[in-house]
Amino acid sequence: MAFATIDVTKGITGTIPVANGGTGIASGTTGQFLKFTGSTTLASAADNGKIGQFVRAQQTTAVTVSTTTYTAINLSVNITPSAASSKIIIMANIKYSMGLATNTDRGFGVRCMRDTTNIGTSATLYDVYHKSTNSDFIDGGRVPFCLFDESANTTSQITYSFKVGAWNSNSVVLHADSNWSEIMCWELLA
Repeated sequence: MAFATIDVTKGITGTIPVANGGTGIASGTTGQFLKFTGSTTLASAADNGKIGQFVRAQQTTAVTVSTTTYTAINLSVNITPSAASSKIIIMANIKYSMGLATNTDRGFGVRCMRDTTNIGTSATLYDVYHKSTNSDFIDGGRVPFCLFDESANTTSQITYSFKVGAWNSNSVVLHADSNWSEIMCWELLA
């Protein structure tokens, strides 16, 4: 059975009604997208979860920490959120080296700062831990770090940075051997 076609450009005046199971779409605004409403209609909505901006910084100048007091390691980045409701993802890759002249275990902890506020600290000062087996023990590697800051709540510039505390006051060298450490931030728009 063949279906007939109708040329809607001829013989129809006025507004064409929405067909059965139609879209029900009204015009949207810039920055919106179409979403399903859970029925047979579609609607426009704000674009949630969009990346607003990305910033990063690297550090290659070595910093030695030899104290249990958390000490700045000159690894920081500035970001200015476009909305107070934005969330920030902070990621870092921190290069380190530990060496000693006696048989002493080594370790250190990491702290993430939003300006002067501590927003994430290692559980212990030996979260990164190496056991010494000889007097010339030297070891190193990279510490990956990721944090989701849900409480930035500002449109002013924020400085995210890192501090390190050394376990038993044994020294740890950050950004060691002229290798880079890196910090990255993403703004997630609400």
